[in-house]
Amino acid sequence: MANYQDIADWHVFLSPSRSSEGSRRARLRPVRMSTPARKRLMRDFKRLQLDPPAGISGAPQDNNIMLWNAVIFGPDDTPWDGGTFKLTLQFTEDYPNKPPTVRFVSRMFHPNIYADGSICLDILQNQWSPIYDVAAILTSIQSLLCDPNPNSPANSEAARMFSENKREYNRRPKLSARRARLRPVRMSTPARKRLMRDFRRLQQDPPAGISGAPQDNNIMLWNAVIFGPDDTPWDGGTFKLTLQFTEDYPNKPPTVRFVSRMFHPNIYADGSICLDILQNQWSPIYDVAAILTSIQSLLCDPNPNSPANSEAARMFSENKRDYNRRVRKLSSIHQFWPLIESLRRHRGLRMEAHGSGFRRVFVLAFCVAGIWSAYIYQGVLQETLSTKRFGSDGKRFEHLSFLNLAQNVVCLIWSYIMIKLWSSRITGGAPWWTYWSAGITNTIGPAMGIEALKYISYPAQVLAKSSKMIPVMLMGTLVYGIKYTFPEYMCTFLVAGGVSTFALLKTSSKTISKLAHPNAPLGYGLCFLNLAFDGFTNATQDSISARYPKTSAWDIMLGMNLWGTIYNVIYMFGWPHGTGYHAIEFCRQHPEAAWDILLYCLCGAVGQNFIFLTISRFGSLANTTITTTRKFVSIVVSSVLSGNPLSSKQWGCVVMVFSGLSYQIYLKWRKLQKLQRKRKTT
Repeated sequence: MANYQDIADWHVFLSPSRSSEGSRRARLRPVRMSTPARKRLMRDFKRLQLDPPAGISGAPQDNNIMLWNAVIFGPDDTPWDGGTFKLTLQFTEDYPNKPPTVRFVSRMFHPNIYADGSICLDILQNQWSPIYDVAAILTSIQSLLCDPNPNSPANSEAARMFSENKREYNRRPKLSARRARLRPVRMSTPARKRLMRDFRRLQQDPPAGISGAPQDNNIMLWNAVIFGPDDTPWDGGTFKLTLQFTEDYPNKPPTVRFVSRMFHPNIYADGSICLDILQNQWSPIYDVAAILTSIQSLLCDPNPNSPANSEAARMFSENKRDYNRRVRKLSSIHQFWPLIESLRRHRGLRMEAHGSGFRRVFVLAFCVAGIWSAYIYQGVLQETLSTKRFGSDGKRFEHLSFLNLAQNVVCLIWSYIMIKLWSSRITGGAPWWTYWSAGITNTIGPAMGIEALKYISYPAQVLAKSSKMIPVMLMGTLVYGIKYTFPEYMCTFLVAGGVSTFALLKTSSKTISKLAHPNAPLGYGLCFLNLAFDGFTNATQDSISARYPKTSAWDIMLGMNLWGTIYNVIYMFGWPHGTGYHAIEFCRQHPEAAWDILLYCLCGAVGQNFIFLTISRFGSLANTTITTTRKFVSIVVSSVLSGNPLSSKQWGCVVMVFSGLSYQIYLKWRKLQKLQRKRKTT
């Protein structure tokens, strides 16, 4: 049913043109790449090639970036094992704000797949989010094959059979898998059989930054793409090759040539490659993946003693700086995608329409009240624990980082309960171990933020932590060369100026007397380190959500707090006199502090519920607006209730910071309005 020639070029060239000009330049040039949807699809393609999920392949069709072909290989040890199932994905200019239309081309028998190949999948309907990319879509569909939902049937016969006669149902997918096996022509020779194994292996377990497939109807001629390795002069380049095999393969190596123009000591002018494993060091054990991986390594580790390009070899040996500059220039010619995604753009600009009229207003008001009450009261408790003297002995609670451990434990239990009560999904989310790296930064960052309360006042801490845009734009401008608009620079100037001036102004003696160890530079430094760690945590969570699209907010909450609990327990109880023992002893002697800690943790868990609800119903823009205004109110509450008087100049700084944040929200809203008007006109 599905021949290799049908899917061969789906994985390599967007444009099959073989003109001489096209041979000289490797830049992929899809038409009309000015729209956000097309730029995002090119990023999806690059991401799919650099880090593809196992058993999935996809690429744009011909010159149309909006229409994709894809292949899903049936998961091992399932009734679908061995099948090769073809799909199409039709995108619109609303992507990623709206999902694509996805259909199976292969004939399928599944409870959630209609007769015309359409798929009944929540993330393609009401659960869609702009964070999902093509890899996430295909991964979700692959998971759906083995984990159908008979309660939402698209094929009533399949749903009934799945529920009533599982054994008979499993026979049908096995039949579909047998029909959908690759059946290339003239596959009787050992070379052709071996090449088909190589192709299957390359699709199921591809090395990073490598893609390849047979060309047209010829299994003996392959097209391939190598992406320049990160953090090298070749970074960002997209280099095309051809591999010509003979019937002697794998006993003899293929003839490999670069189609892209190259400047390298071991690559000839005609694109041929001087590489030992393609000559005297060849072994039948090498497959296509090994060949392409070796060539990718050769780019960064040339051998000038065996030159194919004498000029490149001389420059590499005598003037490495000029050589790298020449290679970077070549890589920039071969770029098809702007490598650095703008750090200032947020994925959740879309406000979803769940309900309308009075009900929608009521739900929004409920979310605002929930977020404000939970986090404002949590701020009051946090300030109390950091400044209050407990008991007759007037001791301070010095172990503020213990609050993070307590918060981790409560949120871990809370998220586990919510998953058990509300989640109907059994599998498909991110494995628990994937959160280990994000758990480290999520443990260190908040600990620094809360420890800052020993050195600066609560209003100062809130103000400093509101300036997240400053390190983001600094990194974007200085490291990645991103150009921001004047209004965006104005927002950052207002926030940076407000925070800096607030820090330089004299703090009232009453506020200083409440601090355990007054030290403004250290306190602000801890806050900015907290922001830096939070940035890494958020990026890692986004990556996990994209890789495992069935991962819910509760899954993330569970995984993050599991690792946070593990790390904090090791840090606080890993030795006989750890801070955790002292914190527990303090709570035993001062039950009032223990109650404050418990309420602090419950406020955090409840607040997370309202944030999840707000994002799912109204989008991240509404959530950003609510949380930003909440911070301003927290400063007012701290000044009025907790006795942290601010001077008129300090209030001016507060207004300055929140004016910048409000203007940033307005810019996002205006961008959203333009996007919505554009949808209506297209």
